[in-house]
Amino acid sequence: MSNNKVVSVKGGKVHFRMNYQGGYAFPACRTGAMTNSGTKYQITDQAVDCRTCLSYDAEAFAEYTPELEDVNENGESETMAKNDVTTEDGANVIEQIDANIERAASLAEAENVDALKELDDETEALISSLSGKGSIALKKGKRDAFKAAAQGTPKRKAEPKAEVATRETQDYTQVEGVSELVNEGAEKFAEGVRLHVKTHEIAADISRVILDQRVRISNKDGLPDLKAASNAAKAASKDMYKKAGDLYRASGAASDEEVEKAMSSLIRSVQNQSAKTIATYLVELEQNPKELERFAEIPHPGDGQTWAEVIATHYGLSSALAKIKAIEAGESEGEGEEGGAEGGEGGGEGEAHELTDAQKIAQLFTKAESQLEKAVKTAKKVKDDEEKEMVKTHIDSLIAELAKLSASL
Repeated sequence: MSNNKVVSVKGGKVHFRMNYQGGYAFPACRTGAMTNSGTKYQITDQAVDCRTCLSYDAEAFAEYTPELEDVNENGESETMAKNDVTTEDGANVIEQIDANIERAASLAEAENVDALKELDDETEALISSLSGKGSIALKKGKRDAFKAAAQGTPKRKAEPKAEVATRETQDYTQVEGVSELVNEGAEKFAEGVRLHVKTHEIAADISRVILDQRVRISNKDGLPDLKAASNAAKAASKDMYKKAGDLYRASGAASDEEVEKAMSSLIRSVQNQSAKTIATYLVELEQNPKELERFAEIPHPGDGQTWAEVIATHYGLSSALAKIKAIEAGESEGEGEEGGAEGGEGGGEGEAHELTDAQKIAQLFTKAESQLEKAVKTAKKVKDDEEKEMVKTHIDSLIAELAKLSASL
């Protein structure tokens, strides 16, 4: 027995059963006394022949929750429904039904038939448990919504995207020598601060280290990433500065606040040095064919142009281009002498420090190393045999003096 049709105990027209009302079975067309003090109704399997009831949507009365309401022979409901839509319990059930409808759409899209069938049964039980004023229309709406969600056309699976070839370095740690340069830059900073080397001098060294990292890392065009456009180049610099700060902090010579100030000052100074460092590197490419091969894909310079100018223009390095032209014209770019924007000792903060003799010597050697790097680069340009011998004489003399100094200590 479907429990969805009723007839008067005295006989007569067969009606669709009204949604649960006060524990009794009533006709959907509301004929008879609604207090059940008049005509009583009972469940029947006969076909509905009430014209008013037949004008209703039969689907609204297709399932009547017999498991929730057992009707006795007098048509009276022995188990009262607990989920009245006007109560908090009813509202909670409706919320769960809505959640199930959303889940049904996902399961339909995934074509998970078994889970969808299980959810359908669960949702139908929840819908059927609703009662109270307005519940008939509400239940029909929820059933229709679930049905639509469950029968929804699964979305077409996305076509696999064509893999876009990239020449950009993805992980700097996989590039030969870059991890070592990250550590070198961090150590140069920590040592420079410990020995009270001027910030602009530390920055000049670190700027060269950063450039050395970038020429090894490729941008999306497969060229040296001079502008640090790749995530790999950015990560290398970030990791270097972090390690530098950690080394400085580990020395115990500065508070966290002092470390932060020193790092900020250094980063600004490195940025100020960057254009000059790149310009010098590009100008020297003319004398270093092997290094120039890194930029082989950039069109050869036309008449009156140098490789340095062409490469700087290709990258849009306007500041470096201006410095390149100054260098090519033989104009001095300066060395950031004391008293400049980055002048003063102690991390560019203008704070005086009393140095020990050993620290003074270390500072002098740090400066000498910077000059030595320039001497090495210039020495590579010497072609004449007689001039080469002269350079060797200077080198041998310097080595001898350093050896004597070392032996005397």
